[in-house]
Amino acid sequence: MLKNVELPGKKKKMIGALMTCRTIGEACEMAGVTRTTLSRWLADSNFRDALKQSQNDVLQESVRKLLAGHDRALDLLWEIIENADSDTVRRQAINDWFTQSNKFRESVLLEERISALEERLKK
Repeated sequence: MLKNVELPGKKKKMIGALMTCRTIGEACEMAGVTRTTLSRWLADSNFRDALKQSQNDVLQESVRKLLAGHDRALDLLWEIIENADSDTVRRQAINDWFTQSNKFRESVLLEERISALEERLKK
């Protein structure tokens, strides 16, 4: 678990830029920091922890948004399967359904296996 790290303004600005810019160069320019300074900051565990925390926060928010629309997306995909005018469209929707179902199943099984291994390591 990441610790909550308080950083000075320029470092906070750099983390914000890293979270929104497409390239490190753009982020450095936006934050008014050189790549050399960024490299030095990345060697600091407090800065790295704060960056990891920001990345984790963004990922968690993305997951929440994806999950919020998951049921609706499945409902729409099912409607396509049932009501498509074209066999090609229906076949693609069915393929998407199976592909996503299998990916979900694999993820669940992998999580179970990892959890079991972690429990064995604790003993």
